[in-house]
Amino acid sequence: MPPTVVDVAPTVVDLSATSPVLSGRDIPFRGDGERDFVLHTARIVGAGGQGTVVEATDEQGSVYAAKLAWQPHSVRDRQARRRVLGFLRSLMTDHPLGANHYKRTHLMPLFAVGQVTDCLPELGKTTYDVAVMPLCEGSYADRALVSFRELRDTVIPHGAEALHLLHERGIVHRDVKPKNLYRLHGAVVLGDFGISSVLDEGRDTSATRVDRRTPGYSPHSSVVAGVMYSSEMA
Repeated sequence: MPPTVVDVAPTVVDLSATSPVLSGRDIPFRGDGERDFVLHTARIVGAGGQGTVVEATDEQGSVYAAKLAWQPHSVRDRQARRRVLGFLRSLMTDHPLGANHYKRTHLMPLFAVGQVTDCLPELGKTTYDVAVMPLCEGSYADRALVSFRELRDTVIPHGAEALHLLHERGIVHRDVKPKNLYRLHGAVVLGDFGISSVLDEGRDTSATRVDRRTPGYSPHSSVVAGVMYSSEMA
C-alpha cells in the first residue's frame, strides 16, 4: 500500500519543554463570566506541549486549576478552539445539572475562559488562552495500578460517553490518553482540549488529520507516515 501523505508537517505534542514559562506573578482574571479569579502562576500543577496548568483562586478562596495555553497560529485553529470551549461553557448553563454536568457528560466543566497577558523580562509580553476548571483528584497517568473492573465499568464507559457527546457536535478530541482522563468526585472526566478540532460540514469523525499526536498514544501508521513526510521534506 502507498504511504499515507499528510498535508502539513507533523507536530509532536506533550513535551513539557515547549510549555509556557510563566513569570510567577499573581494575575487577576475574569474571562467570559462574572466571577473574578486570581491566577497563581508560581503554583504549577502540571505542564504539557500546549499549556501550563497553575492554581487559581476565586473571591471566596476556593482553589481551581487554570490552564494557560499558547494561542493557535492559524485562524482556523483559533476558530476551532473558540467553538470547542464555547460548547463546554454552554454545558454549565444549558445542562440540567449545571456545573455538575460532568456526572453525566464526563466532560471537564469550565468556569471561565478568556485571555491573559504575562510578561517575562527576557521574553516580553505573551498572551495566553485561559480555561479555569476544577482542581481534580489526579489523572489516570498518575495511577500506579488500575483494575480491569475499573477500566471495564468506569473508565471506558465514561470516556466513551464524553467522546460520543463531542462527536455529536462534530468535535474531535485528538489527544485521548490516560493523562487527559481525570477523577472528579468519583467520575471520570475527559479534559485538555488544546488540539481538538471541529469537522467541516459534511465530514464525519472518521475524517481527521494525523499530524498531531503524543508519542506512545498514536497509531503506528500515523507515526510512520509522519516520519516519511518529514524525510520527503528534508
